[in-house]
Amino acid sequence: MNNPAPYLALIGGTGCGKTWFLPRYLTYRIKQSPGEEWIVSAPTIPMLKRNPWKYCLQFWKEILQLNIEVNKTEMVVRIPHFKATIYFISAENPDRMQGIHAKGIVGDEAGLFDRLWWDTAVQRIAYRKGQILLLTTPYAENWLKTEVWDRWIAGDPNFHVENPSSLDNPFYPREEYERAK
Repeated sequence: MNNPAPYLALIGGTGCGKTWFLPRYLTYRIKQSPGEEWIVSAPTIPMLKRNPWKYCLQFWKEILQLNIEVNKTEMVVRIPHFKATIYFISAENPDRMQGIHAKGIVGDEAGLFDRLWWDTAVQRIAYRKGQILLLTTPYAENWLKTEVWDRWIAGDPNFHVENPSSLDNPFYPREEYERAK
């Protein structure tokens, strides 16, 4: 959570807790930088509603018991206590991020995003010297490998990757892990 690199990635096995981590990371960062704008993306609108939107609202309302303002039509959440605005934007249309000077962007299942999303996200955090967190299973050898993984492996200090196993989640069934292997 405290890593200062502008580009972070949690590239791990299915069920390792990537999406569970999302609202916790985002809340931590929002507390550090009140008054900022944030973006959360998922590959499609249904995936955005099913996972990040649902998990974040549940976390903020039920666990933290924060007073939040929710615009379901625009998929925008405001947390008045931190003066934070969070835009939930599908990766299907990365141009919707344009015009937002985000302090941070979280991409859930980012390995399914097109390269245009990555390029746009990098633009959108530049003004505020923000941070991007990618949460994903490695789906293919695409921009995620060349622009993030390979640069981290090469020692670029702007990138940090964590690579958890499905079994790092104590609730993930070992027999399913072994079967899939």
